[in-house]
Amino acid sequence: MMTNREKLSKMSLIDILTLFNQNSDLCIFEILADENMPERCKQHSDDELSVEVCCYNCLCAWLNEEAQKG
Repeated sequence: MMTNREKLSKMSLIDILTLFNQNSDLCIFEILADENMPERCKQHSDDELSVEVCCYNCLCAWLNEEAQKG
């Protein structure tokens, strides 16, 4: 048996962010107060993919971007 701390520490960052995103009424970027959120949604939306897949792809892209100062 492992503690919740151990379970979370063994999860990848993308899995944690996806879990938060899927279990909230808000996009993770709204929670993070990312002003580029509407543009991100336009950039990563695809009518042929589910919302979950589009959000996952957006999170993956965001993790690989240069962090904004401030």
